Amino acid sequence: LSRLVAVADNRHQGRLSTDQEFTWLMNDIQDYNRHAEETEISLLESVGRQKMEEAKEKKAKRKAQSASGAPL
Repeated sequence: LSRLVAVADNRHQGRLSTDQEFTWLMNDIQDYNRHAEETEISLLESVGRQKMEEAKEKKAKRKAQSASGAPL
């Protein structure tokens, strides 16, 4: 039984390392946690707009990669 668990775990780790969408999810979780720990915010409109633009570009890039039909 322990051999089966080891094989299943090995396959699971392999899928995690090659799955682009899972990598994106983990990055989003890290970004969220980093943002949640911030104790300061900028009151400058330009900084807020820049962050929104970066998020928009990131989302568009991911959508293009997903829609390209190439394996993720």
